[in-house]
Amino acid sequence: MTSGSLFAQDITGGVYGNLPQGNGITAEVSNPATGYDSTVRADASGRYSVNGLMPGRYVVKLLRDGKVVDQREVVVQAGSNSAAVFGAAAGQNVTQLNAVTVNAIPPAVNAIDVTTSQQVQTWNATDVDRLPLLNADLLNVASMQSNVTSLTSSHGQSPQFNGASGTENRYFINEFNMTDMQQGAVPDKIPNEAFANVSTINGGMDAKYGSAMGGIVSGTIKQGSNLLEAGVDLQFTPATGTLNENGKNIYNYNGSLVTANQLNHWSPSLLQDYWVSGPIVPDKAFFYFLVETQPNNYGQGVQGDTPTETYNGQYKTLNKQGNQQVLGNFTWNIATGHTLNIFFDHQYNYGADSQYALATPYDPSSASPVLQNWSGDVWRDLMAVANYHGQITDNFSVAAMVGTSQQYFTSYPQFGINIPYVQQANPDNPNDTKTLSNGAGSLYYMNYRMMGSRIDFTWDVTDNHEVTFGGEQYSPTMAQANIPNPNSWTYTGCSTALGPNQPCQVNGQSINPLTNQPFAPGTKYVTLAYAPRVYYNSSPTYGFYLADTWHFADNWTAYIGGRYDNYAMTDNINVKMYSKGNATPRVGVAWDVHGDSSLKIGASAGEYTEGIPLYFNAYGGTPGQGYIHTTTTYLYSGMGPNYVPTGLTPVGAVQGSSGSGLHYLTPGQFIATSAQNAKLKQFQVYAQQKLGNNWVAGATLFTSELTGLPNLDSNTDQMYAYLKSKGYPNALLLGQYLITPGKDITIPVQLNGANSPLSMFTFPNSYIGYPSVRRRIYQLSLNMDHAYSEDEPYYLSASYTWRHEFGNTDGTTSYASSNQGSGVANTGATAYDSGLSAPGFLQGSSGNLADDIPSSLKVFGYYKFAHQDNFLKGLRVGGAFTYYAGGPVNCLSTYPQTGNLAVGSNQVTSANAYYCNTVQNAVNGTPVSSTILYPRGSYTRLPSYRQVDLDIGYDWQLGQNAFSLDLKVLNLFNQQSITSYVDQITNGQQANGSTQFNPNFMQPSTFQLGREGQLVFRWKFN
Repeated sequence: MTSGSLFAQDITGGVYGNLPQGNGITAEVSNPATGYDSTVRADASGRYSVNGLMPGRYVVKLLRDGKVVDQREVVVQAGSNSAAVFGAAAGQNVTQLNAVTVNAIPPAVNAIDVTTSQQVQTWNATDVDRLPLLNADLLNVASMQSNVTSLTSSHGQSPQFNGASGTENRYFINEFNMTDMQQGAVPDKIPNEAFANVSTINGGMDAKYGSAMGGIVSGTIKQGSNLLEAGVDLQFTPATGTLNENGKNIYNYNGSLVTANQLNHWSPSLLQDYWVSGPIVPDKAFFYFLVETQPNNYGQGVQGDTPTETYNGQYKTLNKQGNQQVLGNFTWNIATGHTLNIFFDHQYNYGADSQYALATPYDPSSASPVLQNWSGDVWRDLMAVANYHGQITDNFSVAAMVGTSQQYFTSYPQFGINIPYVQQANPDNPNDTKTLSNGAGSLYYMNYRMMGSRIDFTWDVTDNHEVTFGGEQYSPTMAQANIPNPNSWTYTGCSTALGPNQPCQVNGQSINPLTNQPFAPGTKYVTLAYAPRVYYNSSPTYGFYLADTWHFADNWTAYIGGRYDNYAMTDNINVKMYSKGNATPRVGVAWDVHGDSSLKIGASAGEYTEGIPLYFNAYGGTPGQGYIHTTTTYLYSGMGPNYVPTGLTPVGAVQGSSGSGLHYLTPGQFIATSAQNAKLKQFQVYAQQKLGNNWVAGATLFTSELTGLPNLDSNTDQMYAYLKSKGYPNALLLGQYLITPGKDITIPVQLNGANSPLSMFTFPNSYIGYPSVRRRIYQLSLNMDHAYSEDEPYYLSASYTWRHEFGNTDGTTSYASSNQGSGVANTGATAYDSGLSAPGFLQGSSGNLADDIPSSLKVFGYYKFAHQDNFLKGLRVGGAFTYYAGGPVNCLSTYPQTGNLAVGSNQVTSANAYYCNTVQNAVNGTPVSSTILYPRGSYTRLPSYRQVDLDIGYDWQLGQNAFSLDLKVLNLFNQQSITSYVDQITNGQQANGSTQFNPNFMQPSTFQLGREGQLVFRWKFN
């Protein structure tokens, strides 16, 4: 019996089943398309399995003395095992053997695989193409299950598996972890035409998986075969109109226009894929090659995330985007059981904005014909992965992978940083900002590289014990330079939206330092932003795992495993600043109730950890400065050349992260000794039942708890006060520190001034006052899936999830705060959440979290009129229905100025607290209360979300040419529900730095996307 363990990220699959007892009984597994042919015997219990199979259709023949007496056709998908069961239970004699071929049926999405305690969901390319999905990449395919939500953050619509945040996932292409580890974000796009299938695991991952507390999303690239094939995939998206609706306009509290979405214009777009595949050497070597291109002129621009033409209070902006991509996949069958696969992908992406001044805000007819400003950027991406799978002996196999993913980004502003960058902001409308001097805000360059490798061994020690062991290492590195404009100024003032006598605060201050009188309503002032970055760093990780798959009784399989992961990060000169390891157990059990893979009951439990994303290393400091991202507020008396302010008088403390002064942080100086990696505990129990030939039903109970999330403590005022109380009035801190909230903070301090040595000093949490950071989830999911077959020509995937999620953190991405027009305004994807940076911000922070969605329902499917004898035979009708109950909404404010040290003087304008006053009091000039707390998620809830999608397609054949044409329409009824509100009752996070009532409070921030249509034509020659 050959080894049978498989993982969702694998590019190979397997076949398993049972054989009847008797002399001369064997099974032959073959694939004519690739020339694969292997014969296998059963073990003493009658079980057999074959892994390392390239995806495709296989024939499994039951042989007696070399003669075929029965056979099955199965579809093998990457990352899973397909059953080929021959009549009787394992090990039982069969007196009559027949010669019947059972036609292959593609497995259902939630196929039953009794060889593992995991649940793996898999979608093949044919089904995905026939569903109402636009540009079906890893993300929107992975989001088709009801236990996956897609809250928008500043890093896109990353799927949230089982309530985990979107940056807790890991994404694999051909077994390589291509997650963008700069921020734990989603990877760059691979053309959807290139995917053979997409698989997910969203709970109960076994010991092979490290650094994933959310879900695993794995894409397998198509491979060539002995058949020469070629094709074209054209995806046309029309211009703005009935099949490409704009979003709704957004207004503030007083009815003033804030975001003019209705003025947007999208140019038509034609995405083009051209591909060819076939043999290099028949039965031995194969290739798959694809080219994708997107035209980029204004007349036929790209349908990206930004419309071709937009308007705000100052500019008409023309946006241009383009992409060229080349992809190849080469497979070599070295010998039976030994395969080498090499994949590469190269992308060139570019974009540019051209801006024309508006004489009247939001009035297209007032646009100047003269170009006022231009900026552009270029991305170059490269990925290469090599995989080897080898069956060394009947009982021992090896798999190895090595890969790299690289990104190069450069910005090209029209003007340099030698010219001041000066803006004039409207305190009541963030989109009504005028540029007075259009120098570049900064010059930015970035190079990112991920190198990784992995090797696994599988050993069938006995018929009942299959041991897997292996190791992996990944080393993401980033070189980044952000050279700021030294004159990056923003003129603004206190709001008078509620009347000419509205009280005025500037940078948390109410007294004018020039007059010693309260600030007059509408006082004007100016802010200076400064954020230098010049650094190179890396976050090397390595891990080892060992596990035993134990068949401890008939039809019972136990999984007992564990892994060790070490997460590190280095500074600018490649000195290791942090290195911590975690050992995590993984256990599971699966019961094949009837012994024929028709009913599976299973359970799994485990711990999962995640290291610190690469961007966090920036907080370790730029040499001589440390991490700096500050805003300084001034009164001014006049303007000099290029609108640079003169006669400056500082107001209040410098806001933000002020760096480490003259110290360059070395190992142990930036990180508290109690800091630790985040840890997730998870448990699930589930059942899967096969109904007939094509249906699979399932139910899953799931729970998890996240603890130990690290973050920066930015409240140095509190530390200085404690040092002073202990007799160290001249003590100096080195900057801000990485801590685990809720634990004592032990860090190096110069206790007696700048010339004194560093001494380790402990700040007890009983004084600091951080609560422990936690997230708890309870969830029930139900699913029903029907696989497409010739006899029953329809596909259906339906799922329902109930969830309750609560705690004081969403995870490595924070969804707590929403700004006007930009959706969720998180910083947590860098692992730095400003809402966790001071104890005061956690008062009232425990409650219902953003993914506390009580009910969600998703149904995807299509029907093909395959049994008709006329024109209707090629017709397909598909659709989807999505429903979410509304999620919780917060009310956020600045922290009340009560004189305590729960927040620092550099945090007084940050709207991360939960001390909201009543709306009436807020409108009357007092938005912050020192006594009223609205705990997290308790202010209100969003309206429910409903969407109906449609796909009407037609397939036809002309000789060796297969054609299809699909009209895909998302949000058929153009229902644009509110998906987020502006939840900041104070405008302290806006450029004006005040703590007045925010006139955009509880106004819609983002809406459900409007109706989107696409016409897709495919041609395939074989």
